[in-house]
Amino acid sequence: MDGQIVHIDQNRENNEPDNLVYLCLRHHDLYDSVSSQSKGLTSGEIRLYRQMLADNMSRHESFAKGSSTFNASVFENGNTDNEVRGPGLLHRTVVSPDTVVFLSDAKKDCQLLGIKKTEVEEFLLKESISHPGLFGSTLSSLPLMFRSYVLLLSWDGHHARVERILTRERAYPLNDAWADCLSLYRQATILPYRIQGPNKLLFSAEAKRTCKHYSMLVNRMVHFLALLEGVKGNPTTHSTDLRSLLIMFQ
Repeated sequence: MDGQIVHIDQNRENNEPDNLVYLCLRHHDLYDSVSSQSKGLTSGEIRLYRQMLADNMSRHESFAKGSSTFNASVFENGNTDNEVRGPGLLHRTVVSPDTVVFLSDAKKDCQLLGIKKTEVEEFLLKESISHPGLFGSTLSSLPLMFRSYVLLLSWDGHHARVERILTRERAYPLNDAWADCLSLYRQATILPYRIQGPNKLLFSAEAKRTCKHYSMLVNRMVHFLALLEGVKGNPTTHSTDLRSLLIMFQ
């Protein structure tokens, strides 16, 4: 998978191992998004998911060392004490139907989207089994992908509180538009005239290609700013000035 090494604190001079993570291009765009306006990936989430990946890899190594087979009956037959056993592994899950609490907004979301509470409880149980590190510390409004929805979860060490279950469009209303801007900008940085020199613009075809690309970038930025101005309570002074400037170059 194509991707890039990302500096979590966004300081390119800080090359400490704890500050580096490999992300695909799509998630790199999400991490660079403005989380105050649209819910991108935060540095805390990046570190959490990196730790979850390490925990999951370690868990699979435990299986490999213990045996080449896994006792799947614990999943098929259920387990009353919330204990999951496998060769080389004993893991006590922390989530059960008794520990899952649905907040009032989440209850309304379930009714609106036709989701059964038992389905959410089963999902959280599987998450606690697959990603034990996820519940190793307290969480607040952590987004989890539940089917095609975004589930916001809090965990205080005893109860898993389901805050909201939202469609992706409602959870991240501006991310796609901002990701489009970032994608076009990154493509602009590797245009031939940027890499091989401005003399490439002497060729008519290359000049047209460059102008077309920047025109697309300006249009996407204008579209994003229009969405940004529509966000309730968002100050529009600076974005309006920038939008006027961009329109001059269309």
